[in-house]
Amino acid sequence: LLLTRTDLFAPGRRVVEVAPMRGFEALLRAQPGLDYVSFDLERHAMERGDITAMRYATDSVDYFLCFHVLEHIPDAVTALAEIHRVLAPGGTAVFQVPVDWSAERTREYDAPDPRDVGHVRQYGADFPDHLAWAGFLVTGVSVADTLDDATIARFGLSREPVFLGRKPGHD
Repeated sequence: LLLTRTDLFAPGRRVVEVAPMRGFEALLRAQPGLDYVSFDLERHAMERGDITAMRYATDSVDYFLCFHVLEHIPDAVTALAEIHRVLAPGGTAVFQVPVDWSAERTREYDAPDPRDVGHVRQYGADFPDHLAWAGFLVTGVSVADTLDDATIARFGLSREPVFLGRKPGHD
């Protein structure tokens, strides 16, 4: 999906990933000419850092990867503002969260839900609106948009959408 819908792997790109997935992190670190860094508060990552107060300069990141993180962050509004801040004009954030498509609106929990892996919210069908409110131009894409059913089944891929949030700017 990222190969067909972005130029994330192009040499010279600055890519930041929060809460990295080890295998994907290894793949990105091995890309020639890619300026990649990962961070997390607690887990394995190249650096320690807080998504609500990042050390990266304003307008300095081409791609920000945020897979299954926002549902754990009590102050997601500040996290989204920080992602928007660090992205360069025309830069893209790649988001994925669990979405309850049967719920019209996101539900906020009073405390992290141990039955829901410590999530502080359950995003509803309004998730793209949260990204738009933070200033992103939002596109939802799925592996079903680029791969055939047999390939999706063979690799056990999720058809859940990934959301590309582009910071307005250079076109």
